[in-house]
Amino acid sequence: MRRTRPASLSSLPRVVAASVALAALLAAQKPAVASPDEALAEASWQTEQVGVGVVLERAHVASLFDAPQNLCVLRADAPSKSLRLGIACLDDPGCERTSSMAARRGALAAVNGGFFHVKTEVPVGLLITDGVLRYEQTDKVTAAIGIDRRGDVHIEDRAPGGWPKMHEARGSYPVVLRKGKPVEKQGWGAADKRHPRTAVGLTKKGQLLFVTVDGRSKQAAGMTLLELALVMRWLGCDTAMNLDGGGSTTMWLRQHGVVNCPSDNQRFDHAGERPVTDALCLYAKMILEQDEERATLTPPTGWDRATARRAVGGDCLLQDGEGDAVARFTFTVDAAGTFELAACWPKVRGRACDVEWSLSNDARGVVSGRRAAERWLRMEEVALQPGDHELVLRRKGAGAFGVDAFRLTER
Repeated sequence: MRRTRPASLSSLPRVVAASVALAALLAAQKPAVASPDEALAEASWQTEQVGVGVVLERAHVASLFDAPQNLCVLRADAPSKSLRLGIACLDDPGCERTSSMAARRGALAAVNGGFFHVKTEVPVGLLITDGVLRYEQTDKVTAAIGIDRRGDVHIEDRAPGGWPKMHEARGSYPVVLRKGKPVEKQGWGAADKRHPRTAVGLTKKGQLLFVTVDGRSKQAAGMTLLELALVMRWLGCDTAMNLDGGGSTTMWLRQHGVVNCPSDNQRFDHAGERPVTDALCLYAKMILEQDEERATLTPPTGWDRATARRAVGGDCLLQDGEGDAVARFTFTVDAAGTFELAACWPKVRGRACDVEWSLSNDARGVVSGRRAAERWLRMEEVALQPGDHELVLRRKGAGAFGVDAFRLTER
């Protein structure tokens, strides 16, 4: 068979040649599409410690998998006596919002659980709570997350037949990451379509991750299961499974409320939460933390923004001089309790002033700005009632007054 040699650029008509040359130039100038890992690494992540051993990470990525994405990640230390995972459900078939289900049980955080029948409000697949088998595994639901009697968490492919060694368990579908490798062939109609997603993952060291991916809006496209697997791998998971998604996708935190944007109301806000049959609840001591961005300052001018090596959030506020310099923080406590009050001040050059502090419950004291430089300094253990409170930090004498952050840790 005779092969025809392609015509060279010089042999083409001038107009065609010019068009080809222009297309080549534009292609060369067009920026390369960032890989998923690059897009996630370059995203502006907001990080906040919300509990002892629990961190919330949030990011809105303008282009991830060539689409806008909104992600919430709850990263928890390996389970221990002070941090555990549990499964919440109703005693009888029925649905309730993830937020109210978790709040009634005193959880720190929660995400929605597995699939369920919308008409009968009965969970689909395996459900074990408090050592009691409530619903059995089905052929389609071939994955499960389990909590053994020691509190350790397991994610496995599960055939029908329950999971006797688990004290609590919830079936779902499918495992999307196994031994650090994405599971590409899912065999499920919704796998290759973009939807809101909820996932749970484990790192090799036993760290637990809850992840929500918003979708069905202009601000958030949602993901396929393969895209979800790539995100879970980037976040450091070794094993991960998909939970119920779509309009069910919800992440709730105590003192924060719903932090993702559930899609059941077809708006990109926090109000579209759908009732579900069960939820995965995380139990740990709460941490309430505010940085200088939330402070009301007196006087309102004369403050310098500085970057400190160990500042909470990366920067802080400084004022050097004499006279009143005050920072006021207002916050709300949702339940009566005893808390450890701590604050962090930036490291300053020259003379650092002492700082007077007072709480709206009449607790007060004085701490050294030098002693607290760039680290958390315990101030006092305080008892607080539910409601609004105010913490006041005031310069005592002359010198540099820095404001970084305060923290309440539940005892």
